[in-house]
Amino acid sequence: EAEAAAQICGEFSQCCCVQTDGPVMTLGGQPLRGVCYGPVPIGSGFHSDEAARNGHFVTLGALDAPWMAKAGVNVIRTYAHISSAAVDVFAAHGIKTMMAVNPTASAAEITRVVNAVKGNDGVLAWSLGNEWNYNGLYRGYSHAQCVAAIASASALIRSLDARPIVTVYGEVPSAATVAALPDVDAWGLNVYRGESLYNIHAQFAQVSGKPMFIGEYGADSWNGNTNQEDHGVQAHAVEKMTQEIVAAGYANCAGGFVFEFADEWWKDGAGSVHEQNSGGNAPGCANYYPDGQCNEEYFGLADAHRNYAGCNEEAYVPAAQCSLKEAYYALRALYLNAP
Repeated sequence: EAEAAAQICGEFSQCCCVQTDGPVMTLGGQPLRGVCYGPVPIGSGFHSDEAARNGHFVTLGALDAPWMAKAGVNVIRTYAHISSAAVDVFAAHGIKTMMAVNPTASAAEITRVVNAVKGNDGVLAWSLGNEWNYNGLYRGYSHAQCVAAIASASALIRSLDARPIVTVYGEVPSAATVAALPDVDAWGLNVYRGESLYNIHAQFAQVSGKPMFIGEYGADSWNGNTNQEDHGVQAHAVEKMTQEIVAAGYANCAGGFVFEFADEWWKDGAGSVHEQNSGGNAPGCANYYPDGQCNEEYFGLADAHRNYAGCNEEAYVPAAQCSLKEAYYALRALYLNAP
C-alpha cells in the first residue's frame, strides 16, 4: 500500500500524498477542508433529473460558494454527478469538487459522465457510493453486489482518467472489503457517534494504510430535548469533531467533510417540502447528538433561505438577515487556523 500511495503522489498534481506513518491524501499540501453539498431550493425535492440538478448547483452555488470560501472550505463532496459549468462555480472561489459517479450505471453512462468533466481542473476525485453498506447503493444490493459494482466502476474510471478514486463507507470497513477494491485510492468514512468521532482514525489505521477522510460528520440544529432550534449545541458538536480531525495530525487522515452546508427541506418524508420539519430517518439515529434523533432538515451550516445580506464575515451575530448558523463560524475558525 505504501508503494501504491507513492504512485498516487506522482500522478496527481492537485492531490499531494505524504508518506508518514501512513499515506496521507491532501489538497495542494493542505488537508481536505470540506463540506457536503447537495443544494435543493425550498419547495423542491432532490432531483434525479440532471438538468434540474445542475441548475440548482449553478444558481444556489453562486450564493453559497463565496461563503464557503470565506470559511476556508477547499472542496465540496457531491452526491450525484454535476456539469463542468457547475464545477466552475466553485472553482472560481478556489474550491475543488469531489465528484460522485453512480457505480450502478452502465459502462456507457459512467464513461459519458467522466469524459464530460475530466478536462476540468476543478474536479479533484471520483467518488463511488455513499455509505453503501447501509443503503445497498440505493438498489437494495447485497454487500457483495456493492463491492462488485464499485470494483467494476473503479476499474473503468481508472482507464479513463488519472484522478484519485474514492468510496464512502458507513463507519469502518473490514480489511477484506478494502482489499476487494484495489482501484479505490482512499476511503471516506461517514461517522455519527454523537459529539465525538471516538478514535475513528486509529480504528481505520488498524484495517488499512490507505488514505482516509471523514466523508460525513456533524450535528443538526434542532434539539429534540427542548423541541426548538439550538444553534449552540450544533456548533459545539461540529467544533469538537473538527478539532479531533485537526488533532489527528493527518497521520492517515486527509481531513473531512462536515454534513452539510445548507439545510434541505425535503429530507423528512413525512413533511412538506414547503416547510422545515424535525424528524427523518438515517443509519445510527440513536447516536445523533444531543437527542438521539435524525432531524435531517436541520444539518446545514446555513438555513435554506440563503439570506447572507446581514452576515458578519468573522463572528456569529444572530440576525434576521443572516442565514449562517453558529456552527458555520465554529468551522470557519478551525478551517482558517488549522495547520
